[in-house]
Amino acid sequence: MTQHAPIEINVRKQDGVHIFDVHARLTIADSPGEARTLLNAHRYGLVIATNLGIPPWLSIDVIPVDRTYEAMFLSGHWDDELLRECEVRRLHRMRVPCDFDVLRDEIAKVISKVRPTVEAFDKADKQERVAQYDIDSRDQPLTGKPMTVRIGKVMYDGTLAGNVFEAHQTNGVNPLLAALRKAKQDGKVTCDAAGGDTYRGQATEKIKFDNPLLPAKFNPMTIWIGKNNGLPVYHESNDLGPGGFAWVYGSDVKDPVVKK
Repeated sequence: MTQHAPIEINVRKQDGVHIFDVHARLTIADSPGEARTLLNAHRYGLVIATNLGIPPWLSIDVIPVDRTYEAMFLSGHWDDELLRECEVRRLHRMRVPCDFDVLRDEIAKVISKVRPTVEAFDKADKQERVAQYDIDSRDQPLTGKPMTVRIGKVMYDGTLAGNVFEAHQTNGVNPLLAALRKAKQDGKVTCDAAGGDTYRGQATEKIKFDNPLLPAKFNPMTIWIGKNNGLPVYHESNDLGPGGFAWVYGSDVKDPVVKK
């Protein structure tokens, strides 16, 4: 076992050799057995398995299906059985040899898939005033009644008829955020980058993810996260169109009229 302690990964070329700069703790196991022992004893954010010098099944078998970390499998040998096993184990697969810059980018994608999704919902949970509007198109004016309003730890249900809301005291944690955290801990959350976009004039990043609280037919959900503030600004669910749900914060959230 080799440990390097000073994940940001940079690649530089020096004297014709590509060098990885890793700003985190990097542990290199010398064998599948040692890797399995380390995985049972410690917590990791990312595990990269390779079969460079050993049969591929010895390497891939080290990574369990149920886990709390992201995982990649790098190999120069691929067949249908290996591809299927990677799907079962939810491994990000990559063919080698490859350019080091490509490898760096793929590692960054794997590390960053889940984190921005959870962080966006966590940041939204920390806002004092939040409202969501059920809209038929992304550019629809937000002039109607919100579907939900949260002020502090009080949730206001706007699905009632008329202009009134029903108030419910909560613990202040979005159930979706709690479910995502649990799924992340169990290694069962799936998030994929869906490219950049704009929403109501602001630059956003789109991420597709499986909402643990929704039936499978409504997944994946796509969320638009504002690049300027890291907050969710809009989301859509599969098979629930047209339109989706707009998020607003702060002074844009009006005080709801509570049902008496």
